[in-house]
Amino acid sequence: MKALKIGYHRLNKFKEAGLVFKKKKYGPPGSKRYNLMISITDLLNWLESHQAMFKALPIERYALGIEPGWLSDKRKKEFDIEMRKCE
Repeated sequence: MKALKIGYHRLNKFKEAGLVFKKKKYGPPGSKRYNLMISITDLLNWLESHQAMFKALPIERYALGIEPGWLSDKRKKEFDIEMRKCE
């Protein structure tokens, strides 16, 4: 999840909290290789209802294709908190 700048362990916590993944097979026929796929709408809906589980500040604007209002508001709040820490 490069767009969210999170690692594999955090992704597993998201999965445990109900984020839906789909397996997409690749490679030669009979191969057991697969990637985990997440639709953007499912991801945005899940992130909106689980805002305490991730930080919005590291996510670049429009990294997910669209910029919902709640995400930009969360990013602004986190930026204000970080600025207060520096004072």
